Amino acid sequence: MSSDKQKFVDRLTNKVVELMEENGKSTEGLGGDTRLFETKLLNSVTLLEVVEYIENELDLEIPEKYLTIQYYEDINTMVSCFWGLKYEQA
Repeated sequence: MSSDKQKFVDRLTNKVVELMEENGKSTEGLGGDTRLFETKLLNSVTLLEVVEYIENELDLEIPEKYLTIQYYEDINTMVSCFWGLKYEQA
């Protein structure tokens, strides 16, 4: 994994942790494959914040077809989808 991609993973993870803590959720055991919405660690309101964060971080306007929960289920999915959308499919 490139160092830039790893930095994005780290910053996105920090943002998810911040949102969880703001909503009184425990971050214990959080990993790249932790199911964030299925386990109610994040919700529809925090999803909007995640979308905005990813758009700002990657200087990317997320296409409408990517505004469904399946692309935000866990950190690994978000990174694969949006890093790929920005850099690997350009």
